[in-house]
Amino acid sequence: EEKNGPPAKKGKIEKIEKKKEMECPLCTVDHKRKRRYTSVNALINHLRFNHRTTPAEAGIKFRCACGHTSACARHNSSGCSVVNFTVIHEKKMGVKCILCKTMMTSLSSYTAHLRTAHSTKIDKTGSHLLCSCGVKVVSEWTAKKHMMICDERQFRVQKVDED
Repeated sequence: EEKNGPPAKKGKIEKIEKKKEMECPLCTVDHKRKRRYTSVNALINHLRFNHRTTPAEAGIKFRCACGHTSACARHNSSGCSVVNFTVIHEKKMGVKCILCKTMMTSLSSYTAHLRTAHSTKIDKTGSHLLCSCGVKVVSEWTAKKHMMICDERQFRVQKVDED
C-alpha cells in the first residue's frame, strides 16, 4: 500500500543553520583581541560596558539576512524567522565631540572644532584621539601631520586613563 508522499527516513535530523558570528568593529580598531558574538544583545552590552558607547554613537547597525537594518535588537520581536545578523560599521558617521553633540569625520576637524567652538585643546580635555592605524594624536598639529601620511579616516576619542 502506498501512502501520500515519500516515506519518512528514520534517524534523520534536520540541519540547523549556525548563527553567524558578529565581530566588534571597535575592538578591531584598537587592535585588541577581536570579540565575536552570536546575538545582537550581547554585542550591544559589550559596546555599553567595554567601550562606553551605543551602536548609534559608534556608527554601528545590524542587518538581518532578510534585509532589515537597525541600530537595536528589536527585529527579533517583529516575527522574522531568519534572525541572522551582519554588523555594518558606517565609517562616514564620524565621532561626537565630548563637549557637545557635533559630529566630526576627521582628526583635524575634531581638533579644529575643539579650538574654535570650545576654546580648548585635546590634551586639556583629558583625552586623546586614536586613529584606526594605532597612532595617538594629542594636538592639532600632530593631527594635521598624521593626516598627511595616513590614509585612514576612522578614529575615536579615548580618555587618557584608558591607556
